[in-house]
Amino acid sequence: MPKKKNQITLKRTNHRNISRLNVLVENAFDGIIMESTRESIYAINTKFKYITFNKNHARIVKLIYGVDISIGDSSLLFLRKTPEYKWLRKDFARALKGELFVSEQYLNQLKYKDRYIETTYNPIFGRRNEVTGVAVFVRDITDRKKAEEKLRILNDGLVSQNWRLAAQEEELKATLDELSERNFELDQLVYKTSHDLRSPLSSILGLINLAHIESTAQNHLMYLSKIEGRVKKLDEFIKSMLNYARVNRSEVIYEQINLREMIESCIQELEYLDSFSSVKAQVVVKNERVPFKTDPLRLRIVLSNIISNAYKYYNPSVKSYLKVHAVLAPQAVEISFRDNGIGIKKEYVKKVFDMFYRATEKSQGSGLGMYIVKQAVDKLRGTINVKSTFDKGTNIKIIVPNN
Repeated sequence: MPKKKNQITLKRTNHRNISRLNVLVENAFDGIIMESTRESIYAINTKFKYITFNKNHARIVKLIYGVDISIGDSSLLFLRKTPEYKWLRKDFARALKGELFVSEQYLNQLKYKDRYIETTYNPIFGRRNEVTGVAVFVRDITDRKKAEEKLRILNDGLVSQNWRLAAQEEELKATLDELSERNFELDQLVYKTSHDLRSPLSSILGLINLAHIESTAQNHLMYLSKIEGRVKKLDEFIKSMLNYARVNRSEVIYEQINLREMIESCIQELEYLDSFSSVKAQVVVKNERVPFKTDPLRLRIVLSNIISNAYKYYNPSVKSYLKVHAVLAPQAVEISFRDNGIGIKKEYVKKVFDMFYRATEKSQGSGLGMYIVKQAVDKLRGTINVKSTFDKGTNIKIIVPNN
């Protein structure tokens, strides 16, 4: 019996030794891990005092703050006058409430300049599940952050380049659309030009052949009068084509002009029209002393077309008038034209600026007049607005910058 009891005691002793050995092995293993890692590892209790730390942590504290630390020292005492104190104390407080989290900080100390660290706070729980301290793992992530920053800059560059490419694509698309529109207009122009040039010429040739057949002088005069009408129509169309070319091709040149003189000159040029005496023109120009600079060629084309329309499409059943009202200002000039002519039907007003569009059956022109006006106003970086009531009259207002 005594022998058996001794065997039991020996076994218990062996178990205790094995348990102690296991603890020693675990502690040694933990120590090896703590000292072999590049991370700074330490633990504090609820009073912010060191429970443990590895050599790497002690080395970094010595390097940055010039302090040799020991177990039981305050982990915050040497940080009180540093920028790290506030955020580190705040993070400790979070972790001591039982929160596991990771935070990043930027350090710019003299001996640890321009560095980024990542800190993991891991609460330590006691037997009663209460927080007894915090284990802290700190590692340098500067290389990763710089790589991320380079990647961000690269991505920003790619995004910026994509935006530029998208903008260039939109610009190219707009250019192609405009080119397509111009090609369509050119096709229309070629077709309409050949038609409108050939039609009066064919008519003139026919009248000449009839004049050869006729023997009386009275009929010859009638044919000559009709030929003259066709020639005038042909001349008007050629002028429209020249104006179209000037507006779209010639360079914009700014010169100081006398607006009143230009308006009155455009009116005076219409003396040859049969309707000239039927329309009473009134010109009012305010602030004439304000200097006005613009492209005289394009402005004259605009004024001539709008004013001539008021005479061509006057209403013979009323006392016809054309009122031109201009206001000069340093920034811009506003010119309005009001007449009581035949007007334009509501559904046609929006089409008056289309190429070769004639808003009335009485139109004998090329259909290019208002289209050229719009092109010229655009070249002057101005605006034009048309309001019209059929059988009542038309109001047109243009605004052009004063250069």
